[in-house]
Amino acid sequence: MKTEMKELEGVSETALWVAAYRARAGCDPYAALLAGSRGETIIRTIEQGDGLGWGIAVRTRAFDEMVLARAAEVDVVLSLGCGLDARPYRLALPPSLLWIEADLPGLLEYKEGLLPAAGARCRLERVAVDLRDAAARYALFAQTGQMGRRVLVIAEGVLIYLEPGAVDALAAELHASLRDAYLIIDHSSPATVRASSQLWSEGLRRLAPLRFGVEDAAGYFRERGWEPIERRSFAEESLRLKRGPLALASRLAWSLMAPAKRDELRAMNGFMTLRRNS
Repeated sequence: MKTEMKELEGVSETALWVAAYRARAGCDPYAALLAGSRGETIIRTIEQGDGLGWGIAVRTRAFDEMVLARAAEVDVVLSLGCGLDARPYRLALPPSLLWIEADLPGLLEYKEGLLPAAGARCRLERVAVDLRDAAARYALFAQTGQMGRRVLVIAEGVLIYLEPGAVDALAAELHASLRDAYLIIDHSSPATVRASSQLWSEGLRRLAPLRFGVEDAAGYFRERGWEPIERRSFAEESLRLKRGPLALASRLAWSLMAPAKRDELRAMNGFMTLRRNS
């Protein structure tokens, strides 16, 4: 069994970093194995690294719940840029469900060495693909569309790292390829992207440059054929889960906040489940 990751770049380094945070937060029993020593090293060597994990914990929990809410309704789950997520091993999924993990070849090879696909709770397949390659990406979507009656697509921690044109293409290609589908995403506003980029250290900007933000995520995806059916704000989820350095104090502040200000904060960051429009 492999214990050290091959030299990877960009989003794969981010996957190690995220897995280390999941391990620290206790929200994924497989995360420490997958993060290895390299994941912890990344956190320790990045300025502000120790203070960012609670946000990953909130996102992980929100996605877990949103995935489980749809898992019994679909035949296929397609996890785009799956990274070192271990949901096929740790969530109570239907054994008949086909879960497809799509990411870079080196990352999937590493992951298979630590968590063989045969050990998952449902049927698990891994497809090596660079999502920046338009032809390969479209071929994956078309093939997935032929596999099942209804598909759930997960894009966790993916869109914010893409150029706006790539997000447009992704939404359009999924809509064209999948006749009956759900899509679960996380989203951020342009102001959040700018603020995060300014606050992050040079090491963080190198590791995970932020590119895509949208003021009205619901409207953006609605225009591209995807109707929001569940929306959660990051602010309210962090309060609900009591995650973050000021979570308890923030509950009081939230309750006293003007409605317009709460709406503004809800739009800054969040999670959505969308349904493909016919």
